Amino acid sequence: MNNEAYHIAYKTIASDAAKSERSRAFGDDDIGQHSWTTPGELRNMISACELNERSAVLDVGCGAGGPAMFVARQSGCQVTGLDIDEQGIKMANAGAAERGLSGRCQFQIHNATNPFNFPDASFDLIFAIDSIFHIPRRENFLFEVRRMLTHQGKLFFTDAGVINGQISGEEFQLRSFNGAAFFAPVEYNKTILEQTGFEIARSEDLTENNEKIAQSRFDARTDLQNPLIEAEGEVAYRGRQAYLHKVAELCRERRLCRYAYLARKREKLSDSE
Repeated sequence: MNNEAYHIAYKTIASDAAKSERSRAFGDDDIGQHSWTTPGELRNMISACELNERSAVLDVGCGAGGPAMFVARQSGCQVTGLDIDEQGIKMANAGAAERGLSGRCQFQIHNATNPFNFPDASFDLIFAIDSIFHIPRRENFLFEVRRMLTHQGKLFFTDAGVINGQISGEEFQLRSFNGAAFFAPVEYNKTILEQTGFEIARSEDLTENNEKIAQSRFDARTDLQNPLIEAEGEVAYRGRQAYLHKVAELCRERRLCRYAYLARKREKLSDSE
């Protein structure tokens, strides 16, 4: 996966320009995220999964660790975060140390397309915020998730690449600005979860909020053009602006949607076992 766009974003995430962008786009909901998530989504996940100080949690595609650290602070749980980007992991571990969370948050480099180096039944919850969209062969990933979950473990993920209408090749390319992307219709996630041994507890359409965040970030970045170009470089700045404009348009027209899924690990892989 070519994740140069993510690398630049994580490298500059602590810059004054990036902080100003998030402050304008998210307001009080700024938790250092580089995704479409909000504290409300994460609080709902914490509540639904009944996380507490005894819970072991894995965040796949943690980036610079903002959401993972928020979950740890809110619930008291132990979080392991994984990401393919070295800069993201560097910033995540530095952020955990700065916030006094190193004892509860550990961040490691890992490519989620490969097998995970954790024993069976290691985690009570595995979550992936807008990262499953970048993982090919989703069924292989979900089988690994199921293996790593405890007997009553849960999976929570958001998918911002759910196709709901016609999208051109140029639009797919723009939407793939952050790297390799794997789009699928809404029925696919439901089918693949059932086939890999999960029972869906809840699904939620979050497209409207995705559109609002994309537009808010685009507007904020327009106002902050000069400092952001200085931090990111002009090519990266222009590319992300085109990307955010297209995301807002696709979501507003509901041709591309964002959904959240909460699923329980079934006792048996299939009903025939």
